[in-house]
Amino acid sequence: MRALWLTILGLAISASTVAWAQPALTFRDCPTCPEMVVLPAGSFVMGAPASEEEDAPEEFRGWSVPQVPVTFRQPFSMGRFEVTRGEFRAFVEASGYMPVSSCRVLTAGGIWADRHGASWDKPGFEQTDEDPVICVSAEDALAYTRWLSQLTGRRYRLPSESEWEYGARAGSPEQRYWGDASPCAFANVADASLAAESDATRMVERYFACVDGYPRSAPVGSFAANAFGLHDMLGNVWEWTGDCWKEDLVGVPRDGAYRPIQDNPFSCIRRAARGGGWSSPPALIRAAQRFGAVTRSASINTGFRVAREGGVD
Repeated sequence: MRALWLTILGLAISASTVAWAQPALTFRDCPTCPEMVVLPAGSFVMGAPASEEEDAPEEFRGWSVPQVPVTFRQPFSMGRFEVTRGEFRAFVEASGYMPVSSCRVLTAGGIWADRHGASWDKPGFEQTDEDPVICVSAEDALAYTRWLSQLTGRRYRLPSESEWEYGARAGSPEQRYWGDASPCAFANVADASLAAESDATRMVERYFACVDGYPRSAPVGSFAANAFGLHDMLGNVWEWTGDCWKEDLVGVPRDGAYRPIQDNPFSCIRRAARGGGWSSPPALIRAAQRFGAVTRSASINTGFRVAREGGVD
């Protein structure tokens, strides 16, 4: 019989937002599998009001509208943390998979550039195996979920955009699940320590006025969880989702499923990423913020977390 490790976590959920409120279950389907949290059935409003979009950079506006009501009629599971470098290492060593060998890095001059040889295990700065895996493409992330499904006999995948946002909001309609609290208690973002490495005098709006203690990626779980018990849903690294990219929310399924590919037959050249990362300014650290990245591209501020059908057996 497949071994199952269970933990009970305290969880406060708004009864007006989800179907029930009780302690969350976490589990692993194998010793090296990601720890999962069972999310309750419930409803939420996906996307941002037009007033929130006004604060985003002009080139990012219009991507998180219109707002769409979404209902999950069954519980599902999502990674408690972003997939770690150690978890990804187990996949690479067991499968022989070859991830991308080029990665977009942030140069000393503040310019993003592709660097051949930068990779998930050599991103150009020090990481531990408890840090989120970075420098992985959406194809790499999908390959990991296929391997995990074969290993466990359960259907692992990347979350849909609506599943991801439901998990990130955890019952909160606010831009960020921590409300008016200091962001540096909840997320690894572009903070004062990162500003000290850059020319912050001309771009004050790019940095949160606090210190989170990590100028690059942070070990997963270093910051407080949201009400669902999920860590780093905002900040640390952008997270790939399973949805193909479209520049608005028109046509998003109201049951939480992936958006139909026929909405844009060429859209899977790019996939949607969510959550912002350690280098992201305040305007991009929002539950509704979306970004479309080339499926085969990789970056030092992009990783992923997994979803799984159903909950604990």
